[in-house]
Amino acid sequence: MMNRVIFGAAFFLASVPMSAGVLFTSLINPTQFTPTSTGITLAANQQVNVTVTGTVDLLGNDGVWPTHPDGSLVSPLSSAQPGSFTAFYATYVNPGSSPYPQAFGGDGVNHFAGGGTNFDTVNPGTFAAIGKQTTDTQDNDPHVMRLGSLAYTFAANPGQMDWQLLGYGGLISSPTGGTLKVMVVDTAYWNNTGGFTVTVNDIAATPEPSAAWLAFSGIALVGLVRSRIWRRR
Repeated sequence: MMNRVIFGAAFFLASVPMSAGVLFTSLINPTQFTPTSTGITLAANQQVNVTVTGTVDLLGNDGVWPTHPDGSLVSPLSSAQPGSFTAFYATYVNPGSSPYPQAFGGDGVNHFAGGGTNFDTVNPGTFAAIGKQTTDTQDNDPHVMRLGSLAYTFAANPGQMDWQLLGYGGLISSPTGGTLKVMVVDTAYWNNTGGFTVTVNDIAATPEPSAAWLAFSGIALVGLVRSRIWRRR
């Protein structure tokens, strides 16, 4: 009797997928200055789980400025070569640097965790075309996105403030639904290298592993009780 129960439980677990289905996975080109559509269209408030890996170098062909998906620095920029782009940006991009630009509300200090910047003092425009335009580096608004970070939107024709920080990913949704688009935040794209790999999983596609193991525990417990009753007869 017990063997049958164990066999049945094992068959049940084998039939339950232990991870959600992958809806999209791709390396996002950091030189592309237009949104990348994932082709995933969600209903209002439907959630998906996104993971982002990799790094992007914003000075890949002119220096060294590697960033994580949230725009923080992989390592502080070096000022060892005066006159280089890397050394120039190191003056205010590194964590705690001062003076940080103050023209748009900043206090003159780079407070971004891990450094980075959303303000470019070299390229025209100074800010990326997407995201909130402020030099307040203590602002935790998800619309404040550092250069070299990864952003997302569900808007059909996204404007500047329709984008939010995706960073390393997580559970995301839209109150109105729409097609998920992603984009590297920058002011100049032609010299970027590297890339972020984005993977989107459907969290509603399959039961969570914890749910499957809970069901297994129930089956095993019932089998154990029945086995003991059977042996006493």
